[in-house]
Formats: sequence, C-alpha cells, structure tokens
Amino acid sequence: MRSLQRILRFWALGLSGCLLAPFTTSTVLAQAPSSLFPVSQQATSAQSLPESLFAIDLPAPSADQMREVALSDAELLTLSQQAMQILLLRLSGQSALQQAARTETLRQQARQWLRNYQYVPLLQDGVKVGVKLRFLFDEEALKPLLSQAQVKIWPTLMRPKMLVMGAVLENQTLTKLTQANLAFRPDIPLMALAHERAMPIQLPLSDQVWIYPLNPANNLMNLQEVLIQSEQQRLLSFQLSKRGPQQELSWYLFDNTGAVLTKGSVQGSQQTPLFEQMLNITMERLMEESRPLLETRDQVVLNVIGINGLAELEQARQLIQQALPNVSSMALQELKADRAQFKLDYLGDYANLQQMLRPLPQFTLISASEMLRQLDLQFQSNAPVAASPGIGPDVSTPEPPLSNNDNSMRSQP
Repeated sequence: MRSLQRILRFWALGLSGCLLAPFTTSTVLAQAPSSLFPVSQQATSAQSLPESLFAIDLPAPSADQMREVALSDAELLTLSQQAMQILLLRLSGQSALQQAARTETLRQQARQWLRNYQYVPLLQDGVKVGVKLRFLFDEEALKPLLSQAQVKIWPTLMRPKMLVMGAVLENQTLTKLTQANLAFRPDIPLMALAHERAMPIQLPLSDQVWIYPLNPANNLMNLQEVLIQSEQQRLLSFQLSKRGPQQELSWYLFDNTGAVLTKGSVQGSQQTPLFEQMLNITMERLMEESRPLLETRDQVVLNVIGINGLAELEQARQLIQQALPNVSSMALQELKADRAQFKLDYLGDYANLQQMLRPLPQFTLISASEMLRQLDLQFQSNAPVAASPGIGPDVSTPEPPLSNNDNSMRSQP
C-alpha cells in the first residue's frame, strides 16, 4: 500500500500554375508512407523531423568543424539561451514569444532546464563533413513552466503537411527548386530553417508542373489537382529574385481549396533573414488554424492493460507523454493487477487524442467511449522505446567539469 502511495505521488503531474503533367514529390521532413506514391516515384528522405521537439541543434562553436571540445561555462550559457529561443519558436509556432516578457525567465535561465548536450555528426550524402551541437531540454520540467508562461505546444501531428515550390531568379535565369536542384544550392537555407521549426514539408521531384507565387484565380483547378496528387494539405510557393546586392523574396501560402491563407514580400541583402521571415509568417498562419483545437480543454481516462511491473508502467507513461505533448497533467489513478488507469488533462479534442496514439506500435485500441471520455488500450512492451526526454537524471547531484571526453551535462539548479 505504501509503495502504491509513492507511485501515485510520483505520477500526479502535472499557389497560378501551368498545365498538369505527372507529378511526384519527395519527402523532406516527414517521410511519406510508401503507399502514397508508386515505388518508381519515391525518393529517399533528405531530412527527418526531430526525434524530439525538445532537442535543438546548433552549429559547433569551434572554427574547426570536426573538433569536439567541451564548452566553457560562458559558452554553455550563451548557446543554451540561443537554443531556448529556437525551442520556443518550434514548440509554439509564434516568433513573438522569442522576445515576449512572459518567456524572459525561460530564456534567461535556459541552462537550468538543459538535460545534456552532445556533438552529433553533420552529414552530407551520408558522409561526415563536421559536427554540430545538440541540446536536449528537460521536457517534463519545462511543460508546467511553458503552461505558466501561456505557451501552447503545437503538436507535430497537428501541423499540416506542406508542398513547397520555390524558384530563384538571377541573371535572367529561373531555377526551380526541385529536390535535386536544391541539393546544389547550399546558399538557400530552406531545409535547415524548416527542420529547425519542425515543419513537415515536401519538395517536388520534377519541375514539369509548377505553381508560382501569383494570384491563382484563373488556375484554381490546377492548384487543387497538384495538392490532390501530392497528398499534401497546404502549398507554399515562393520566388527569390536577385538584383545585385539586393534580394526580394515573395510568397503565397494556399490551402487545399486553392484559397490564399497568407502572402508577403520582403527585401534585404542577406538570404537567411528573408527565409526566416517567410517561414515564421507561414508557421504562424498554420498554427492559427489549429488554435481552436489547442484551446479546447478535455479530460480523458486511459485504461492501459498489460502492465507487469514498474518498468512497463514507466515505459507506457513515456510513450504516452511523447505522443501527447499537449497533456497538461497525467496522474496515475489506479494500479490493479495488470491494469493502470491514468487521468489526463488534455488540450485538444477527443478524436485528435486517438489519432495521436494510433501510430504507437506498443498500444492497441480495445474500446473507446467518447461519451465517457475513456480509452481502453492493450500494451505490449516488447517493442523498443527511445529514452524519454521527459525523464531526466537527478539534477541535485553536482557534476565535475566537462572534459573533451565527457561532453554530457546535467542541469544545475
């Protein structure tokens, strides 16, 4: 009984187009299921969504991009603050939170919420060309603080899949940025910035059909057909025009009916800030479409059957929390025989919750009752589980200074 009480306390948490031709796309961030396209039309994923929304990559600070050196306290403080800025944008889809007063404490004390950092290989065509830094923040510790700061997490499964058709106009030559063409344009930061924001995008494999950033009033049928064939939900079309040192980036964002969700144009001498502005505005508009669901509060009971011991209980909890980033609290109500009952306070709707749990191979839905707000799940622990970013080490134990051979760290209070 005393053991169960300790467990219960631990769990009480809280686009104008041209004539259509055969159209193919390549997954850039979210690998499309193989059933979406014929085998001959598939292509290898060039990037993937982050394994965790709370893992942020930054360039290595050393001038030698192959060196892995321990960070000084000053470097760690500065870089963790930079990583927190990116994290706030990625989680919320709102660039304003990077400077908002209500997130100042999170930004200034970013190191306190850092679980560890490590160097990871920087690959090009499968070849290591350098290293980058990966900062992993403590998801479990940050969630209540984000809630207090009124930062709503935008789950990746609520982010619409987006087809991106971009072009570059320079020296009176127009280059359409298919996957192959973009691979030869390291000056175009589209891929890195989209990955940084966890935006699931696809690029065309072919330029046989193209949607330009123009008013599509006379080409709605073409635009809609492109989205149907690519099985994407939104289409972002942009054109970068280079005129000497000055550059102009213009774009249109279309929904699946061909309606214009947002459009814009920015000018400047540096490309990266232009693309940052375009993607931030695009991200904010897409997030606004999800806001009604994010602001819907719900309470759901999960009955998980097949729990045999604390290790499986912990594994099931990790998987559920990773799949449901908008759970504001998750409490273990009962642990009896092989059944664990959780009570979840959840931002979103009941149907969306089922959709987020469905991809998990360890769980099988037995029954569901929308009226009772209840889901019964069968759990099988034989499938491997990744380490949860929400379960961190004991932060109360000081660690010795980092060395070149030990570049992991624990957050210090």
